[in-house]
Amino acid sequence: RGDTLVYNTPRDILNAFIDIDHDTRIGWDKDFQTGRILDKMGDTMNISLLSFKKKEMVMFRCWREFIEGHCVLVQRSVDHADAPINRDRDRVKVKLSGIYLQPETRDTTKISILYQCEGPI
Repeated sequence: RGDTLVYNTPRDILNAFIDIDHDTRIGWDKDFQTGRILDKMGDTMNISLLSFKKKEMVMFRCWREFIEGHCVLVQRSVDHADAPINRDRDRVKVKLSGIYLQPETRDTTKISILYQCEGPI
């Protein structure tokens, strides 16, 4: 669990977390290698395969933006037929992950993150 302040809007930070494009995500996530949407369930839910240098995750992800400017991203690991285990990477099992983005001022956002994982992270 952790909290921090970031100089950006909740919406922009949420978009950065859900972005799986290598060229944009690598700017802030140095370990990120590839991302692929395996299933899309509407505009705010998907199952994604996220690969990093030594680990990978298959995540059910759901996000919302609220009227007050708050945003939330909830994730958990799932199994998926299109994502067999890669023997070159550790498969991280995320029991629960939550990211809450709360506007503090016009230009800053408080980020609260909670991860509950099994295995290496």
